[in-house]
Amino acid sequence: MAVMAPRRRPGVTSLDPAEARDRSARRRVGVAWTLLFLNTLTYVSVPGLLLPIPSHFGKGLAQAALPLALLMALTANPKVRLRPNVFLCLVCVLAVDTVITVAAAPGLGAEFRAFRLAEFVAALWLLTPWWGRYDMLLLRCQLGCLYVALGSVLLGLLVAPGHALAFDGRLGGVIWPMTATQVAQYAAVAGGLTVILWLARLLSGRVTLVGVTFAVAMLLLTHTRTALAAMVAGLLVAGLSLFTINARVRKLFAAGAAAV
Repeated sequence: MAVMAPRRRPGVTSLDPAEARDRSARRRVGVAWTLLFLNTLTYVSVPGLLLPIPSHFGKGLAQAALPLALLMALTANPKVRLRPNVFLCLVCVLAVDTVITVAAAPGLGAEFRAFRLAEFVAALWLLTPWWGRYDMLLLRCQLGCLYVALGSVLLGLLVAPGHALAFDGRLGGVIWPMTATQVAQYAAVAGGLTVILWLARLLSGRVTLVGVTFAVAMLLLTHTRTALAAMVAGLLVAGLSLFTINARVRKLFAAGAAAV
């Protein structure tokens, strides 16, 4: 019998098993983090939404993302390997205190919220092996989620500018409901993180320019001075921490001082 070896397509490289497993795990971690982000997008039915989703369905969609994120994190970390983390230990103390408080005054709604908090903390613990990686996987996932959320706000502004600016002239979300302060928070965090990555020479200047211009424009349209001041303060602290080891930061500070 003639044995024919399968012919490899041109331009396609085969991955070794370890690299294939790592890529699959990274994809699952990305999906889990996206679901955790969706869980934080509280749905509130307000007039003027472009997608008239029933309130109970919208809330259920956001709440269902949490157990799915926990399940996806388990598939990415089936052996439940945890990495020590001081921040999550403090969050666990908060969760334990919440459970004790709920046990003293039981109620169906309070118990449900306490259980969801425990689920959220458990999902974060399952993702700790990917905290502090050199490829900054979770940071890139968070930035992607922030820019997608801001993109939905921009789409709503382009489609229905009257509804998007109906919050006393401040920009809000009309595809998925977001308040002006929530949009400002996302824009400030996205823009600030993008600048810090550029200062650390982890992003190109062109990508940084596009991302920061987009984020700052959205931030200014929300008319939220608190988020703008927080972003500037955060960039100042981050720049000072990099001042002695990064020439780009020193040049930026010198240019800023000359401009002032």
